[in-house]
Amino acid sequence: MLLPLAVACSLAPKAGNAPASTTSAGAARSSKVSLPAYVPVQGGPKPDLPPRADGVDAGFFAFPQTPFHSVQAREKPGNGDAVTLMTNLIQGSIVPLEQNSAWQAVNQDMGLTVRQRLYGSADYRNGLSTTIAGGDLPDTIYNPPQKFIPNLPAFLQTQCGDLTAYLGGDAVKAYPNLANIPTPCWAETVVNGAIYGVPVPRAPFLNAFLVRQDLVDQAQLTQPTSADEFKKFLVALTNAQQNRFGLAAANTGTSFGLGSQSPLLMIFGAPNNWRLDSAGQLIKDYETEEFKAAVAFARELWSLGVWHPDTRTLNGTTLSTALRGGQAVVASHSFGALIAQWPLLATENPAARLRVIHPFSADGKTKPIYHTGPSNFGISYLKKASDERVKLVLRALNYIASPFGSQEWVLLNYGVEGVHFTRDAQGVPSLTDKGKAEVLSTWKYITNNPQVLYDSHRSVDYATDIQTDEKAMADVAITDPTLGYYSATYAGQQVLLDQAIGDGIADIVVGRAQLGDLDGLISDWRKNGGDKARAEYQQALGAA
Repeated sequence: MLLPLAVACSLAPKAGNAPASTTSAGAARSSKVSLPAYVPVQGGPKPDLPPRADGVDAGFFAFPQTPFHSVQAREKPGNGDAVTLMTNLIQGSIVPLEQNSAWQAVNQDMGLTVRQRLYGSADYRNGLSTTIAGGDLPDTIYNPPQKFIPNLPAFLQTQCGDLTAYLGGDAVKAYPNLANIPTPCWAETVVNGAIYGVPVPRAPFLNAFLVRQDLVDQAQLTQPTSADEFKKFLVALTNAQQNRFGLAAANTGTSFGLGSQSPLLMIFGAPNNWRLDSAGQLIKDYETEEFKAAVAFARELWSLGVWHPDTRTLNGTTLSTALRGGQAVVASHSFGALIAQWPLLATENPAARLRVIHPFSADGKTKPIYHTGPSNFGISYLKKASDERVKLVLRALNYIASPFGSQEWVLLNYGVEGVHFTRDAQGVPSLTDKGKAEVLSTWKYITNNPQVLYDSHRSVDYATDIQTDEKAMADVAITDPTLGYYSATYAGQQVLLDQAIGDGIADIVVGRAQLGDLDGLISDWRKNGGDKARAEYQQALGAA
């Protein structure tokens, strides 16, 4: 399990120099704002594998045996008030507060009645819109990585609290667990010259080729270091008669792993979403020769029969199932899927081993690249409120951000010992049936502690392997120049724009259209909103 990180959160692009108007379609950040200082929590467990400032996570070989209090009595919210926090119910359902003793225990320790306003993933965009339109905002509003809130800069300025005075620079030290969130994780909270919200910290690793390393070892193969080696590697791993295919990807907007920031694009040196040319003009990845080369390569792989035949219809869940089951040996997938699937695979097949194929370039000679993303998994904004209320809500968030190994972290993630969890001989906690029913996974989508690499299944292997893979990606990382800047057009139309070009690319890959048809798809993308989004980002970059 990838637990909340110790110093990671990537080095996001630095803020600019001047604010832009919230009425503009492209909004900038501002370097006049001091991002929250980073002050690691004292008294916590020492990691076996130290983190790095470029986003590499800390690793733990064993569960900490002596939990410490990370929230002192003076820092607890503790006035008995009711607080409502809105976030995304990623999966499943919850036991309501009135029947949920684990939730009640957290509230009792906080000294608050914390209620959660939850919407499932499929309904979250509509839930946000309804909540904002109704005008009755909860104390915090979670905006996921997809950035569902329309006209975000104006919404923040008119309805949300400016937290600069509370969190900027050394002010964050009043909330030690928020100060424990590395400074780069806060970069996207700065909009139009002010800090809005508290991030859900995450490492910056977005997508990668996940590989069943045990199957690779059985085939006596080594990881590829060029496009030609990768092609031969996939051919050698494919056996259609045994329902085993070299490569698969999910259809998440763009099929066949050809969406922005995907590992196929990285092989050929395509931009990380956008590229600034020597004249300071933005070039979209779709518009480059490197992207066209990646599409041509994916088409060649289809002709060789190495793609899983259901790739065009796989989603994230079914792709993960195919990877764990060995129907796909390599999956172009999210890095988060590695974290989620590792413990499942360790339980289902203890001999299996899940790794990342390290970045390589097409010719095997050029320095490879890796596309990093934001150092957060969304941001929780605070609604406008009195000074006293803002401080109360920040103390609640400070509690929720309690670090790995603390007593508060154990309570949030496992509940009450003897009721919601028990410990084995090594002190590793395990949820009881009551704990599985009641302990909320939703706390970590409000804010979270920095994630760490620890898993109850073979954690030495888990932490060592994943940190090694993270280092390989971080060592060659390049950033998206538009990260932290706002385009109203892209915020509202990106899904449709990407879907249109993605459908056309899929037809090219499977041979229903020609590679030359890519030019028409790109032209349509430009006309239907791509050029407008580019102009808005250029405006924002120019104002920074």
